[in-house]
Amino acid sequence: MVDAQASTLQFLDLSQNPLDKKSIEYIIAALTVAPSPGLASLRLDDCALRPGALEALCKSSACALECD
Repeated sequence: MVDAQASTLQFLDLSQNPLDKKSIEYIIAALTVAPSPGLASLRLDDCALRPGALEALCKSSACALECD
């Protein structure tokens, strides 16, 4: 059942999707304009992120990274 009151994305799991730098930039842009409270969890397991994509993600103020 979908909550009719839900208006924000809290959990996003993009695991096992090959994401390049441009994909990460689009995700960051979307998160930057998202309404509060914003994203609580972004999973990127096995996404084959290359240095350019990681750099874009790490430089983003939209993402406070917690690695486990």
